[in-house]
Amino acid sequence: MSKRAALVLLCLNCFVYGAGAASGRVETDGWLELILVVLVLVWVFAWLAADRREHGHRRSIWMNLGTVFFTLVAIPVYLTTTRPRGQRLRALRGYALALLGALGATFLGGMAGGLLSLRAPVS
Repeated sequence: MSKRAALVLLCLNCFVYGAGAASGRVETDGWLELILVVLVLVWVFAWLAADRREHGHRRSIWMNLGTVFFTLVAIPVYLTTTRPRGQRLRALRGYALALLGALGATFLGGMAGGLLSLRAPVS
């Protein structure tokens, strides 16, 4: 899987999560939420695997654990330690854009879910 495909799937996942949460038709504290959170980790690890293939870096078990438990911190640490000095800021900007894209997809999904819930009331 390419890095771009992993990011697209991550944003699609966030859109579905936002739509389900806002529609009121999906229980967001049950199995579906757990599945969607696990899928976010799958897409993050798919991106990391593609990045590793592209740049030839190894990830330690500590990096994998950090990615699972502290994703927002572990990914910037990974990006700054695996990039040459001139490319670190560019990699961090890309990460910030990916976070904004995921947040935007969640927001758009929430808007779509909210509109759907207005059209057909839940019985």
